[in-house]
Amino acid sequence: MPAWRRERIFEFFSNMHNTPVTLIRLFYAVELRYGVLVDIAYKVFSGEPVDLSMGHLNWIWQGDANDMILRSLALAHTPPQAFNLSGPQIHSVRALALQFGELMSKDVLFTGNEAGTALVGSSERLCALLGTPGTPVDCVLRWTANWICRQGRLLERALTMKCATAGIVMVDYPFPPPWVIEALRSGLVIPAHPLALTTNRKLDERRQRALTRYYAEAGAGGVAVGVHTTQFTIREPGIDLYEPVLELTADTLDKCEASSGRSLLRIAGICGDTPQATQEARLASDLHYHAGLLSLAALKEASDKRLIEHCQAVAEVIPLFGFYLQPAVGGRILSVRFWHCFVEIPNVIAIKIAPFNRYQTLDVIRAVAEVGRAGEIALYTGNDEHIILDLLARWEVATPTGVVRAHIAGGLLGHWAFWTQKAVSILEACKATRTQEMVPRTC
Repeated sequence: MPAWRRERIFEFFSNMHNTPVTLIRLFYAVELRYGVLVDIAYKVFSGEPVDLSMGHLNWIWQGDANDMILRSLALAHTPPQAFNLSGPQIHSVRALALQFGELMSKDVLFTGNEAGTALVGSSERLCALLGTPGTPVDCVLRWTANWICRQGRLLERALTMKCATAGIVMVDYPFPPPWVIEALRSGLVIPAHPLALTTNRKLDERRQRALTRYYAEAGAGGVAVGVHTTQFTIREPGIDLYEPVLELTADTLDKCEASSGRSLLRIAGICGDTPQATQEARLASDLHYHAGLLSLAALKEASDKRLIEHCQAVAEVIPLFGFYLQPAVGGRILSVRFWHCFVEIPNVIAIKIAPFNRYQTLDVIRAVAEVGRAGEIALYTGNDEHIILDLLARWEVATPTGVVRAHIAGGLLGHWAFWTQKAVSILEACKATRTQEMVPRTC
């Protein structure tokens, strides 16, 4: 509903019921996690061009806006009075971008030219009654630049990337059955399914089925197929085994479930650029896989924004199982900012953490905690050199809302494609040990 219509509604009922009302027209409130300053600073930091078509603006620090809105209750009147609320200074977008460039030691790129008009608001009337906002402009700019450089959490980034000209695109994200989410959170052994070949290097369907049955009977919670252990090359033209392998595994799991009465999780590996990844996601969804283990290895040079757009496109087709793959085997470094945005995609249900690096492992845990999804998104280790310690560790992450506790629930590993029954017993021992103050000698 347009703002002017809301104002007419408040005016109508204020006059009808003699209710004092103050109408506030807020222009660009900003704080460290959202707002026009964050948008400009983020583009400067990322090396993206700053659009100058809206060349001037005014803004107000969110804390000052809250203060003045509360004090404006004393100005309520019948009929209502309308006040513009913003900072008193009109800022040049070009000048702001250059200031951020200086604060962050970044070169600034621009696109477009300043138009002859801009949407700004004069808050002279309200400032005359309540005083000017108290937070200095240079302080807000320094705070924002520091927050962006530290890769602090942003609230709107994942949403603004889905903005169209007419507004935000609403997406009906698919979700798996509730038992899948609960099982993932409880902690599972998920072997990364190998590829069985004949001596002629052709798919050995009998042994491929036997491997799947082995995992089911060994107590695994499910399997991940079409992933690194299955070999990414099964997708290449001339090999073309991606669809046959997924179909074969799905059919075998159907039979295992029918004979055992136990539900098994089905994860399909998803690779490539956006057209390939969405095509693979549709195939996996049609074969009733519960989630896609999304590799970003094909987008090595992509910006965070481009990566999130790619992830959102795949998430519109199938629930996501995130994947942090170490650069040494084809992955890429992923920033804390990326993980903050990624975990805000509604149907991210789990993340496999396999950077083989403690600091990058902590980046994922920190993002999940800071966004408030530590109790929702299941974390799985893929750190082959640190499996047991990952499963035993308990993390405490300081966030603006308090300390958040997190842990890695289970593992999705090629290492667990062998001696799987023993892996199941190890995971159960680790889960039991998490509640104890010390690790027992018998663990």
